[in-house]
Amino acid sequence: MLKLITLAGAATIAFSTLSFAQTSATMMPMTCDNTNMENLKADVKKAPSDAQKSDAQAAIGTATMAMQSGDIDGCVAAMQKARMAIDHK
Repeated sequence: MLKLITLAGAATIAFSTLSFAQTSATMMPMTCDNTNMENLKADVKKAPSDAQKSDAQAAIGTATMAMQSGDIDGCVAAMQKARMAIDHK
């Protein structure tokens, strides 16, 4: 009985940890820099639908323009919008 409870507890922890890892990646704060921008562009290619890709690419374009003009807050907001377009449609 104790083995069963221990095994069930371990399975619960394993599944909840996996779920947290998947959701926390999308909830992490964005940093407006070239490395994160390139990573985001690579993730666009993995988006499941053309609509998601299109929305994300438009947001990345906005982020790029904001980064070039020095608008870090605008860049981060646009990068977050791109991330949401990739992950949540």
